[in-house]
Amino acid sequence: MPLWISDDGHEVVCVGSIEELKQLSGVSVDDIHHKGLLRRIPEVFDFWFESGSMPYAQVHYPIDGRRTFTDTFPADFIAEGIDQTRGWFYTLLVISTTLFDQPPFKNLIV
Repeated sequence: MPLWISDDGHEVVCVGSIEELKQLSGVSVDDIHHKGLLRRIPEVFDFWFESGSMPYAQVHYPIDGRRTFTDTFPADFIAEGIDQTRGWFYTLLVISTTLFDQPPFKNLIV
């Protein structure tokens, strides 16, 4: 996931589509690789972050879905292959403990 950051590091932008880029810039963009005020950071934002955001994104929390979220969080269990420990499980735990100081699931089946 490409991120763009201002020279002073205070603004970070992740553009998800050409339409979003058009809305942000106010111009129709034919060449999405044209240099501008922001530069792309050399790192790539880990897509596992999106997977780790699943408990919140699935109910559109915190914008709405608060009651659904509180009724289902943390999950009773999650199940996945061992290969997911460094991706999905890790990001689930990092995001949940950062936001709520608790794990996002009660039981894990590998």
